Amino acid sequence: MKKVNKKTLIITIVAFILFVIVISIVYSYCQRQYKRSLGFRHEIEIILYEAKNNYNNNKYYGRINKNSCESDFESTSISNNCSYYIEFDDSGNVIKFYVYDDEYKYEREDKNITFDNLEISDNISKNKGFKLSCRGKEQ
Repeated sequence: MKKVNKKTLIITIVAFILFVIVISIVYSYCQRQYKRSLGFRHEIEIILYEAKNNYNNNKYYGRINKNSCESDFESTSISNNCSYYIEFDDSGNVIKFYVYDDEYKYEREDKNITFDNLEISDNISKNKGFKLSCRGKEQ
C-alpha cells in the first residue's frame, strides 16, 4: 500500500467538510423558501374564504399597503405584509383576485374563482414590481 501524504489527507478532509457545509446551507435556504411559499399560499386561501363569507353586495374588497379600500371587510387573519384586491360580479362571484407581498404575487381573473379552481401553484410567482390600487391591478 502506498503511504498517504499528510498534506493531501488534510486537504481532502477540509474539502469534504466545506462541501458538507455548502450543501447544508443550500438545503437550509431551500427549506426556508419552501416554508415561506406555503405560508403565502395559506394566506391566499384565507383571504378568499373570508371575502366570500363576508360578501354583502360590495363590488370589491381590498387592503393595499395596510390600508383598507373603502370596504367594510378587511381580513384580519393574514400578515400585515400582504396586500390584496378582490372584485365581485353582480351575483357575488369572485372575478378578479390579486394578492402580493414582498416576495410573491398571485393574480387570477376568471368568471367565478372558487376554492376548486383557485390554481395557486399555476398562478403564484415572484413579485417583481407588482402594483395594486383600490381599483385593481395597475398596469
